[in-house]
Amino acid sequence: MTAGTVPAWLLVMAVGAVCQLVKLLLYGLAQRRLQLRALVTANGLPSLYGAAFGCLTTLVALSHGVASPAFTLVALFSGIVLHDAMRVQLTAGAGGRRARDLAGSFEEMGGHEAGWLERLRPSLAERGHRPAHVAVGAMLGLLAALGFGGTGR
Repeated sequence: MTAGTVPAWLLVMAVGAVCQLVKLLLYGLAQRRLQLRALVTANGLPSLYGAAFGCLTTLVALSHGVASPAFTLVALFSGIVLHDAMRVQLTAGAGGRRARDLAGSFEEMGGHEAGWLERLRPSLAERGHRPAHVAVGAMLGLLAALGFGGTGR
């Protein structure tokens, strides 16, 4: 499958790269310093998963039609992956918050090892995929596929 004159895999990869650059700029502006971690995280605004699967699903719709079995399969698979990404990462974020609270309570009680919370803080940062992040990523992927995908036929 090709997207117009660009192979579909290349367009999906390009959308992913643009997504990560947008994330780098947004988080850099918000924090007033470059957040290089944004280049290697799939979560955040916009979602890398949302952008990649939004682009792929749109490309399949353009090339095979929305009534095709290929589109049905890709749309279902994309929905499952994006739903699981949000559920798993939100659960992991909640577990991280609980672990951070537990470490803080140990420190307040005069725990044996001071500084637990400070050592845990980098690994317990927010990791959740928010629905808005996924929606913005999916819209970015959809627009890229519509803009550069052509009909694919």
